[in-house]
Amino acid sequence: YFGDIPAAELPASPDLTEPRQDEEKRVTKTDRLAQRPALAFASHMPERNTPEYYAMGIIDQILLQGEDSRLHQSLVQESGLTGGVSGGINLLGNMFNYNGPMLWMGYLYHDETAPADTILSAVDAQIARLQNEPVDQVTLDRAIVKMRSDLYDSMSELFGFGRADLLASFALFDDDPSRINRIEEAFQQVTPELIQRTAREYLRSTNRTVQQVEPENTAIESPTGSAAGLRRPLSAYFPAPDTIDHTAPMRRLLATLALLLVFPAVSSAQQTPPPGGAPKDFQLPATTDFTLDNGMGVTLVPYGALPKVSATLVIRAGNLNDCVSM
Repeated sequence: YFGDIPAAELPASPDLTEPRQDEEKRVTKTDRLAQRPALAFASHMPERNTPEYYAMGIIDQILLQGEDSRLHQSLVQESGLTGGVSGGINLLGNMFNYNGPMLWMGYLYHDETAPADTILSAVDAQIARLQNEPVDQVTLDRAIVKMRSDLYDSMSELFGFGRADLLASFALFDDDPSRINRIEEAFQQVTPELIQRTAREYLRSTNRTVQQVEPENTAIESPTGSAAGLRRPLSAYFPAPDTIDHTAPMRRLLATLALLLVFPAVSSAQQTPPPGGAPKDFQLPATTDFTLDNGMGVTLVPYGALPKVSATLVIRAGNLNDCVSM
C-alpha cells in the first residue's frame, strides 16, 4: 500500500493563445428584467509576467480603481454620466491568480439620457491622456501605493487564505512560489514611458469589445392611448381588489390569542437571565500621540505585521444645519 506510484505521462497543454484583435467588437443585449441601461468595455491583457503586464496593473489603478481614478473623476464627479464605475483585471480573482488569456474590464450603469457613445467618448478621452502624455511621478507613485495596498489586502483576506492562494498560483503556473516576494519589485520597475507604450498597444479601440444592455420596452398603453411610460403594468405592484384577503389580520390576531391561552405563563424565575461571567482581561495597545507642524493631532496605534497603514481623518466641522455659534 505504501509503494511508489509510477509517474503518468502528462498530456500536452492546450494552446490558449488568442490572435491579435484588430477591430472593435460591439454587442447589444435586450434584457426584460433590466431597470437601467448598462455598459461594459474590455480589452485583452498582455501576457503574464511581462513588463507590459505589470504596467497594465498600474494603468488599472490610474484609470479605474478608487474615487481618485481618472474614470471616476471624469464620468462621476465632472460629467455625472453615471453614479459609479467598477472593474479591473480578472474579476473572479485578482491579477495574479490566473493563467492564460485575460481581460481588463470596466462596467457601469447609466440613465437613458446618457447615450453609451457619450460615455465611451469620455472613456476614450482618459485613455488618450495615457497614450499621448507620460504620467507624472506623483500619479505613478500614488498608483504604486494603491497597488501595494490592494496586494496586502488580498494577502491578508480570509485569515491568510489570500497569501496561500498566491503561493499556490505561482507554484502551479510558474513553478516558483517565491515570486510572491518579487511582486513589489516588478511594479517598481514600471516607468511612465512603459505605461504610455502599453496604453497605446493594449488600450487601442481596436483591441476592445463593448457590450450594451438595454431594458426591454414593456411600456403599456394608457386609457387615452398614449404610452404610460411604465416598464411594468400597475398590477405588478398593486393586487386587484378582489384578490385581497381582508380576514387575514383578524385570523392572525385570533391565532395569537389562542397561543396565549394554551401555553401557561412563563415563571419569573425563567425570565431572569443568568448572572454574567467575570470580565475578560483586555488591554488597549500602546499609542503614540504627536502633533504635526500644521497643528493636526495624530494618534499612532501599531498593530499587525503587514506593512500597511490605515488612516481615519476626523474633522469637527459641525452639521450642515448648525448655527454659527455651534
